[in-house]
Amino acid sequence: MPSQLGIRPSKLNIRRRDEEGGVEVGEGADEWSQAKTLIKPPDQLDLTDAELKEEITRILTANNPHAPQNIVRYSFKERAYKQTSVVEQMAVHFSLCGNLIFKDSDEGRRQGLRASSSGNISSA
Repeated sequence: MPSQLGIRPSKLNIRRRDEEGGVEVGEGADEWSQAKTLIKPPDQLDLTDAELKEEITRILTANNPHAPQNIVRYSFKERAYKQTSVVEQMAVHFSLCGNLIFKDSDEGRRQGLRASSSGNISSA
């Protein structure tokens, strides 16, 4: 049953000993000092020693896989459609519009006074 809950048996035994001794142990208090035991997932493949020792090289690139490769634009100079050779690879994951005002500036003091007079005091 402990393996179904994701609790390692060694950790479970340590907690029982501490509870029997009357010492209260917080959740995960001794986790940093305990040796980590690896738990094998049930769907993990069993590999031979040769397969485990084999080195697999992975190359990570910064190319956007969703960027189109066939962009065509009209060239008025040549009066024909030309394929663009350079494709934008940048992908924006997060964007936030806003203003940052220093508390010590004139505008920051004015906004602080305005917020304190309305009762909405917030500190960051």
